[in-house]
Order: sequence, then structure tokens, then C-alpha cells
Amino acid sequence: MHVRLVNLGPLTLKDFRLALTSVVQLTPRTNGRTKLVARISGWHELAPADGFELPPGAVWDLDPLVCGHRPAHANDGPASAYVVLADGSTRAVTLGVTDRAPSPRVGAEAPTALSLVERDGVAAAAWEAAATCERRVRPHDAVLLSSDGDPVSVAIAEGFAAEQYEIAEQDEQIHVRAGSRRAMQWALLALARHRRGELGVVDGRHEPRHGWRGLHVDLARQFVPAVDVEWLIEVAAWHRLNRLHLHLTDDEGWRVPVPGYPAMTDRGAWRAHRHGVPPLLGSGAEVTGGWYPSGSIARWVDRAAELGIDVVPEVDVPGHCFAALAALPELRDPDDASGAASVQHFVDNVLNPGVGATWPFLEAVFGELADRFPSPWLHVGGDEVPHGAWRRSPLAQQWAVGQGIDGADAIAAAFLRQVIAIVRSSTGRQIGVWQEAADSGALEPGDGYVVAWKSADDVRRLVSAGHHVVAAPAPWYYLDHAADGDWWSPGASWAGQASIGDIEQFDVTAGWSAGEQAALLGTQACLWTEHVHDLTTLRHLLLPRLTAIADAQWRRENRF
Repeated sequence: MHVRLVNLGPLTLKDFRLALTSVVQLTPRTNGRTKLVARISGWHELAPADGFELPPGAVWDLDPLVCGHRPAHANDGPASAYVVLADGSTRAVTLGVTDRAPSPRVGAEAPTALSLVERDGVAAAAWEAAATCERRVRPHDAVLLSSDGDPVSVAIAEGFAAEQYEIAEQDEQIHVRAGSRRAMQWALLALARHRRGELGVVDGRHEPRHGWRGLHVDLARQFVPAVDVEWLIEVAAWHRLNRLHLHLTDDEGWRVPVPGYPAMTDRGAWRAHRHGVPPLLGSGAEVTGGWYPSGSIARWVDRAAELGIDVVPEVDVPGHCFAALAALPELRDPDDASGAASVQHFVDNVLNPGVGATWPFLEAVFGELADRFPSPWLHVGGDEVPHGAWRRSPLAQQWAVGQGIDGADAIAAAFLRQVIAIVRSSTGRQIGVWQEAADSGALEPGDGYVVAWKSADDVRRLVSAGHHVVAAPAPWYYLDHAADGDWWSPGASWAGQASIGDIEQFDVTAGWSAGEQAALLGTQACLWTEHVHDLTTLRHLLLPRLTAIADAQWRRENRF
């Protein structure tokens, strides 16, 4: 990779450094023009040769930068940059490459409206909830109106399962019958999408293929404003989903308060130059980030409940904890010399079971999570513990001896088993994990639910082992991946690219027996945010591929 810095300012730069962030880790080839001063994951600080000066109008051509892995798209390159001057102050640098995607084009033709026949009871409440969702997701040309639309009658029907609904048009009126208010709302949203041309045939009886239909969004790597999380709840409902999994902590940021630990939001929620968490993934020298106060979380929970969605919060342990450790250095073993690097290049980013402060901290974390989110499930992560973690931590090794175990994998599994026990005993909630926690034995079959993300084969293998599995195979269901191989398409490509056509043709249960299909808990689309620097890019990556994933989770029987 070739990088050039042009001095457009009025001053000559002396004794300066160039800081930049990228998903790909970069290393200069050594020929004298560039020195790597510091690096944490994707944050780099580079300096020219001693005595180098950059006058106005001049350029500094850095030594070629060797990429840690082959870039697949333009957004794999530098996402932000700034200059650090000799006095320690910083100046922003404008990048010459952008990955901004255009907003989807809105059609001009107005759809035919619908109106509810009766205006009281459960039907009216379901109509209002669905109509509000429509206005927030599709603010132009509303279909679900209070009057002056084609008449719709809505009622609870005996003999229907809670998630079943039926739509029929008779006597110039549309009749909706459903097993619950939640199913009523799904039927009304399906009608609205049909009138807009976003959904095909809607008459007949409909029911979901599986009980879990989810969307996962990473709020840790990029801070998504609370109001945009509210929009994501509406988007999930619009697509008849019933789970929203919020990834609230990771190496790059901590987004929830913890009583008794103010540093988690004072320091762990923010990135900046010379901060505990450096600029990463497109952030600059200035302080950026944020966290979600209880009022914002309460609004999410209330609105999601109104729309029939369970919000599943995740705090990811024991790995992916760089931000937590930066905020609370007392959680580290000061003599740990393991040097274990995660796949995202964070070194020793694991909580330590041998540090006494770890356990009251985790009790406070999951206690607060349970207080804020009434979900039946708390997700505890358990993924991507770096190879060799804790191997040279005296405190962790002492703890392992007490447990009668040895090795990073065994420590990770035993650590997570204790976390699960704490969550169960102190909150009474059910447990969710990523598949590594099941593979390690930290979560026994049937003892919680597992998000299987690495491959479709892993989904089937974990189901066959007796686990309650949510399928999220990355090659198809990771929406942060680019839709094609074009250099300018935003997104990642480490698991390939998935177009909407690829997703429409994919069925994770293809070739499964009826028993295997019945054992699958459900499916979940995942949006990680390494490349999501604004709401426009989020929308571009999310839609319409989420639509294809969500609609495939329903089956229809034509009964007329």
C-alpha cells in the first residue's frame, strides 16, 4: 500500500508523526523514509526519518506499507488520519479515498392506503403500533392510515398459534385473523409492505419457520446514536423479526454504565489520541464515542416490547476486553507477559480469572445488564480468545492450578463456566454464547443458546450435538460483508461476499431431516460495524439483504 502526505498548510512540519487507522494492520518496509513508532490493533503512528521537514506544498511519500492481510475493498485502507506535531498537538488530515454509499432511491408512486374498520381494543393497539413503525421506517406515502383507505378488519382467532396469522380478502374487505397481538402487527406490516411492492403474495395463512428471527448489531466498534438504535428496532419489526441482539462491548468501546465503576463510561466508552483506547476504525485524534444511559435503554425496551421484540444484550467476555482493561487497569495481572494477540491484533485483551477484582466487576456488569434489559436471555460472548492467553500470567496460572486445569482453552472454558454460573445465580436469566463457548465445553448442550457463525456446517454440527442453535453463518448472514467483489463496495470480505441473490438462494437447513429442522432455534442476521462510519453506510449494508434473510423465515399456506 502506498501513502502520500501533502502539506497544504502554511507551516513547515518538523519532528512530526502521522497517525492513521485502518482495518488492515500495516508495517512499513525499511528503507529509511518511514518508522513505525507505535501500533495498537489498527491504529498506527508513523514518523519520517530524523531531520525530515515538510514545507508547505511538499509531499512525504511513505515507504510502501505491507498489509497484514490482502485488502479486498477500498475501505480496508486508511479510514482516518491526523498529524501529531512536535508539541503533542494534533491536526486533522483529509483522506483522498471515501467509502460513502448513496442512499437508496425512493419510488415516486404512492401505494394504495389501508384503514382499520374498528378503532378500539387489541386491534386498534396493534394497528397504531404497526402504523407508527411504518411512519418511522418509511416516512413517505403511509399505507396504514386512520381513514380513507381500503377497509381492514383485524381480530384474534381461536385455534391459531401465537405467531400465526391469516389474511383474506372477501366482500371488498381485507380480513386479518391472528393468534396474538404480536401476530396481528406482523400481518399489518406485511400488508403495508405488500402495498408498497416490498413483499409478494400475502393472502393465506402464515407462520414463522422457527421461533428465533433475529438481527444482531455491533454498537461497540462504532457508537451508534441512541435514536438510530430506536430506528433499528423499527426496522426489525418492519421485517417481522422478534429478537434484537445488541453487542454492547468490545475491544474498541464499552457502551453501558456499570454501578461502582464510573471509569467504564468515563474512559472505556471513548477513543482519542493518547487515550486509554486509541483512535481506531476511522476515528480521529479528537475524543469520539459514547455510551447509553438508562433512559435511552428504557425507551428501546419499551418500544421493542410494543412491537413484539425481545432485546438481547451482550457483554463479551473473557476476550474482546481491551476497552475494559484500558478503563480499569486493576483488572490486569501486572506481571502478565503472555503477549497473546487476538485476530484483531489486540494484545492480552482478556479478563484474568486470577485477578480478584475480576469477579465483583463481572457481578456488577451482569447485574446491571439484567436490571436494564428484561430479556429472558443475557449473552456473555465467549468468542475469539487469543491463542496463548494467560500462558505467562502468574495469577491466571495459579488460578488454573486451583481448578485442576492447564492451557488457554481450558482456562477460557472454566472462566466462562463461572461467568455463566454467576449470571444464572444472580439474575435468573438464560444464557447466550457464540459458538466457541459451546465448542470448548463452557456451555453444555441444552444449557442455553449458541450463535453458530463460522459456517453452515457448524450450524448443523452443533444442532446434532444437542445445542439450541441460532444460525448466523458468516458467508451469508454477516451483513457487514460487501455485496460483491467490486473494489469500491463497502464492507468486509474475509468470509466472502454475499449478494441479495446469494442470500435468496441460501437455505441453512437444505438437506436436513425434519427432526434437524425442528431442532433449530432460528436464524440471525449480523451487522458488525468496523466499516460503518455513518447511518448511510449502515443502511446500505443492512438493506435490502436483511429483507431477504427475514422473509425467508416465513412459510405460507394458501387456504382459499
